[in-house]
Amino acid sequence: MDDELNREARELLVQIRRVRIGYAGRMTRILEGLGTNIPQYTALAILEEKGEITMGTLADALGITMGAVTNIVDRLVEGGWATRERGTDDRRVVWVKISEAGRQALEKAVSAGADYVATWLEGVSPAERRAFIDMYRRIAELIAATAAKARTNPARSA
Repeated sequence: MDDELNREARELLVQIRRVRIGYAGRMTRILEGLGTNIPQYTALAILEEKGEITMGTLADALGITMGAVTNIVDRLVEGGWATRERGTDDRRVVWVKISEAGRQALEKAVSAGADYVATWLEGVSPAERRAFIDMYRRIAELIAATAAKARTNPARSA
C-alpha cells in the first residue's frame, strides 16, 4: 500500500470513528425510548434485509458469538419483534425471522434515526449529499464483496 493511500485510510478511520461516536450516542437514547438498543436494532435490520435466517448466520452478520446472539434474539422474541423455531430436518438448527411488530419497531427506529441524520445533512449541499451517499454505497459494496470473498476462501483473507 502506498503512503498516500495509507494516510487517507487512517484519516478515514478517524472520521468514521467520530461519526460513529456521535451517531451511537444519539441512537442509543432514541432506541431506549423505543424499548430497544443498538444490537437489537441491528439484528432487526439484518432480519428485515435477509428474511428468515439461522441463528449462526445472524451471529456471523453481527460479528458476535452464538451466546451473545441468543441473548439478543431472546429479547426480540420476548418483545414480540421476532420469532424463533427449530429446524424440522435438523433440530440443532434454529431459524429466526422478524415479526410484523418487529418491522413496525424497526420503521420507528429508522424514522427517528433519519430525522437525526437529516440534521447533519442540512449543512451540506444536495450535490455533496448525493456524492456522499453514492460513495458510501460503493464502499459498503466493496466491504460486502471482500467479506464474501473471505467466506469462500478464508486462507486468502488472513
